[in-house]
Amino acid sequence: MLFTCIERDGMLSGVDIRAIRRIVRSTKTQVIAAGGVSSIDDIRRIRETGAYGVVVGKAFYKGKLDLRKVIACLQKE
Repeated sequence: MLFTCIERDGMLSGVDIRAIRRIVRSTKTQVIAAGGVSSIDDIRRIRETGAYGVVVGKAFYKGKLDLRKVIACLQKE
């Protein structure tokens, strides 16, 4: 399931971690979170909720995140 916080989508304002956590806990379906991702810390926080994945868009386009660095950082953890 794709869960997008539409209020934050494209805003680079950080994720709504409470809402993501609530969705992940309330379903047995794998959840992919989106909306507001602006940093590696946002991605880490989403991973801690148990979400299956994350969608990153504008942060890549605007150069706030580098895909290679994100992958390398997450593989170390």
